[in-house]
Amino acid sequence: MNFLNPFVLFGLLAAGIPVLLHLLNLRKLKTVDFSSLKFLKELQKTKIRKLKLKQILLLILRTLLVIFAVMAFARPTIPGSIPFFESYAKTSAVILIDNSFSMDISDEYGNRFNQSKTAVQNIISNLGDGDEAALITMSGESNSAPVFTRNFEYAYEKLNEIKISYTPANLNRSLRLAESLLDDAANLNREIYIISDAQSNIFKILNNDTVRLKSPASSVIFVPVGFGSKADLQNLSVDSVKIISAIFQQDKLVETEAYIRNGSKNPIKDVVVSMKFNGRAVSQRSADINAGETKSFLIASQPGESSPIRAAIELEGDIQDLDNAGYFGFNIPPKPRLLVAGNQSPNPFIKVSLSAFGVNENQQNIRYISSNQLSSEDFSNYNALIIAGGSLSKNDFVRLNQYINTGGAVLVFANPDTDKDEFAEFLSLNGIGKITERKYSQSQPAMFTNVDRSHPIFDGVFDDKPGSSQIESPKILRSWASESGLAIISIPGGAFLAESRRGEGKLLYAAVTPDGNWSNLPLTGIFPTLIYRSILYLTSSEDLSVNLKVGEQLIYKIPNRFTSSATFTIKDPNDNKFILQPVKLPQGNVLSFENLNIPGVYTIFDEKNGYVAQIAVNFDQSESIITEIDAGKLSELIEERIIETPVTIIPNIQELSAGINRVRTGTELWQIFILLALICAITEMIVQKVSKNEVETI
Repeated sequence: MNFLNPFVLFGLLAAGIPVLLHLLNLRKLKTVDFSSLKFLKELQKTKIRKLKLKQILLLILRTLLVIFAVMAFARPTIPGSIPFFESYAKTSAVILIDNSFSMDISDEYGNRFNQSKTAVQNIISNLGDGDEAALITMSGESNSAPVFTRNFEYAYEKLNEIKISYTPANLNRSLRLAESLLDDAANLNREIYIISDAQSNIFKILNNDTVRLKSPASSVIFVPVGFGSKADLQNLSVDSVKIISAIFQQDKLVETEAYIRNGSKNPIKDVVVSMKFNGRAVSQRSADINAGETKSFLIASQPGESSPIRAAIELEGDIQDLDNAGYFGFNIPPKPRLLVAGNQSPNPFIKVSLSAFGVNENQQNIRYISSNQLSSEDFSNYNALIIAGGSLSKNDFVRLNQYINTGGAVLVFANPDTDKDEFAEFLSLNGIGKITERKYSQSQPAMFTNVDRSHPIFDGVFDDKPGSSQIESPKILRSWASESGLAIISIPGGAFLAESRRGEGKLLYAAVTPDGNWSNLPLTGIFPTLIYRSILYLTSSEDLSVNLKVGEQLIYKIPNRFTSSATFTIKDPNDNKFILQPVKLPQGNVLSFENLNIPGVYTIFDEKNGYVAQIAVNFDQSESIITEIDAGKLSELIEERIIETPVTIIPNIQELSAGINRVRTGTELWQIFILLALICAITEMIVQKVSKNEVETI
């Protein structure tokens, strides 16, 4: 027997009141017998015994009256039916339906999402007059808050409007929403239905919340879709993509490592993995992947254009196509705009080294000036500056500091033509600490002691095999070696080439002059490589796409060089555009993204249509594992989250109606208890009247 209103049972304590009153009435008074009254005792002895029995009967009737009244208000129920009392408890049902994309696969029973809709229809069809139902989607954001309805045709319409979502099912959020709905439900019999493929990810989210729900539901019924399927479901997914390349340029390979997971129970042979740039296939690999294995594929290709690249790793179609792509993005910048200042205009060694950056033979995108012309130049017009000697003013150093901190890039050489203290202060402010002048003899010049071949400047330049070509070192007679910063090339006493970052900008410092006075560096084979690769490193895009999962929010900090833009244009993966205005915060201007629900690459442009950044939105990999949890553990997992509520598993949708009838609370007995209470009341009145008459005759 169940009680729909169990708290009323505390009223059973009132059943003790008649007993208490009866005991108080039994207090014996001291009596004195008179001889003239003794014969009355004998005469009335039998009548008094009968009166006491009737008083006990009254006590029982009054106690039962209270008990039956309390039981009626507690609304006891039993499964099944009783003739003439076939009134079932009214039900408020909340139905949680899993619409994550893992449900969009098919087995021998058909599409699993369609199977779940059939289950919902069966549940609604088991509701009757006075019952109410509410639908909650477990994935994505609903356009409207779920509410109870007694119009089941409307419920069917809302069911047909539910679509597959790109985000994982959130059972925890759904249960909390169900709890809030049931708190205000009209009926006392309250049921929660969970219809899902029962992937492990929904329980991981569920159990990460340490607060347990004390659900107002009478019962929880879990319908695991797809359990017992014998179909050979093979599913591959792009687990993640790692970009190996550090510098991106039009004529250089972009190297990636893609991780492909076989989330099914059997091995899959000849898995074809393709890489696409802006929708065009550029490379392909294939291999076998064992069941449950995650395998890495090295894939590389050369971009054919200077532009933001929307890239993807894609797989061939299988039972679940939505997870067959992994998105990422990078930018191939156009030929950089360079400003070269020095005591020679131009330095012939530098000009030859920069020839590859020229848009034409006249190198119109590269400007050569003497250092005393720096004050008239707008540094923001250039992607990078090269300071190759000459006298610089204090104001020049201040402007260079500002340029670096707002995202500029500078390559500066040791400069004996300017004030050394001001030069050292400029370096120190930008992370290159103390510089020490050192001189070496012709017979024992300084040489490179260490080269960081892993640095992007030297990425792919040298063969790392033992016995392969060595890096040619110049003969150094004089240097201003730095003692801090990231040492890319080292010499005795400090760094020959050091890197530092300040704000959003980069600074490279070389400890010798570029004219051959301090070393033979300009005459060595490493000089053009060093100049070319340094400028390539300084001007190439390092803005890899920001990586998110579908449905996640993003607060993107706008680089300082774009803070003057009043609006930003966002192009989504379908090439639709929308405008965002930046929000000013203490840490800088930001863009707030709240609805990145389409997988793919989003591109951000400033108001002048200049490229800013990319955002890669990918699926949650946990949705790709199609092996379900053992049915025996489902109840345990749900009961850990919802306390004091019985959980029933109905694995067969075809048996759902019968299962609901077995679980659902049956006939209400309050009418019987009301009838019993009335009988007790009437009987008590009759007995009370008879007893009163007998007392008067004694």
